Amino acid sequence: MLRIHWLVWTVLLMTLAATGGADDGFRCETDVFVAAEKTPVQQSLTIFTDTLVYDFLLGQSQEITLYDVQRGTIRLLDKKRQLCATILTNDLLQITAMYKIRKAESDLFKFCTEPVFKETFADNILTLEADQFTYRATCVKPRWGGAERQYCEFADWSAQLNAIRPGNLPPFPRMELNQALSGQKMLPEDIVRTITTTHLTGRRHETIRSHHVFNWALASRDRQLIEEVGNHLIKYKSVSAEDYLGLAKKMAKK
Repeated sequence: MLRIHWLVWTVLLMTLAATGGADDGFRCETDVFVAAEKTPVQQSLTIFTDTLVYDFLLGQSQEITLYDVQRGTIRLLDKKRQLCATILTNDLLQITAMYKIRKAESDLFKFCTEPVFKETFADNILTLEADQFTYRATCVKPRWGGAERQYCEFADWSAQLNAIRPGNLPPFPRMELNQALSGQKMLPEDIVRTITTTHLTGRRHETIRSHHVFNWALASRDRQLIEEVGNHLIKYKSVSAEDYLGLAKKMAKK
């Protein structure tokens, strides 16, 4: 009996070492491309733990975003400037809601405040289609049940955060995609977003595509990055979100 007992534990430990566990977290590497370009214009690493999400922009920007939704905060860290800013999730929700009552700057902006898509899902391809805006996502099943909800919650907050940066559209089309992914219990492997606008010279299509690689175990380097974030939070100077994002200067010019 003792021999069988240890044999069971040995197999269990080998399995956990090979696959990781749901409590261990998972990671997603993302490359973003413009149209058919082969070189990504943006790369990021997102690390999901039990309650926190760490999003690292790679390359020259070196910005880190820490999502602590349970505590109602999103922390922005700029490694170059060594600055840190805190955005409350309730404040971000209020800003997002204001898009619904703002006067539309264009037909595209108006659509993005109240998007209506035709949704189809077949052969692991999820499509959200409208005249001005289309998503086509190639999907994969998560290894853990519920991972798609955690990813889509992060993607919702990320879309709302990106929307407050100057020059970006409202977040609601991407939030519709996140809801559809979560409803299908799927994760995106590739996403192609096509925006169609009408000009005097005809219709113009602007395409952005992103490639996502999920890994279901955290590496030692991932844990080191998480530890470094804690050190940054202690070391970096705290500033307002307006100063961090440059929104105060922008508004002063107006």
